Amino acid sequence: MSFLLLVPERQKNYDYLKPWECRLIEDALSSDRLSLRDKAIGGMAYYTGLRSSDIANLRLDDFDIENGLIVIAGQVKTGERLALPLRPVVRDAYVLSVY
Repeated sequence: MSFLLLVPERQKNYDYLKPWECRLIEDALSSDRLSLRDKAIGGMAYYTGLRSSDIANLRLDDFDIENGLIVIAGQVKTGERLALPLRPVVRDAYVLSVY
């Protein structure tokens, strides 16, 4: 066993937010301190899990309001096509920030 390399212990990544973290984010997104644009960007990141690079590359054509979808032809990191449900909170923030 002495010939095996020691693997350092690392902190485990968690793929969820704790309830108090969710409340902080939701409070920030509903406050008057953020512009409509910032609320739209923050809401997309929080409610869809999109990467910042994908949010930055979104176009108006990517929003299919009639079918309730966000359709990305190719993600920046993976190049894969992605279709996500367009939640009302994201749709409303998007519509307010554009119009």
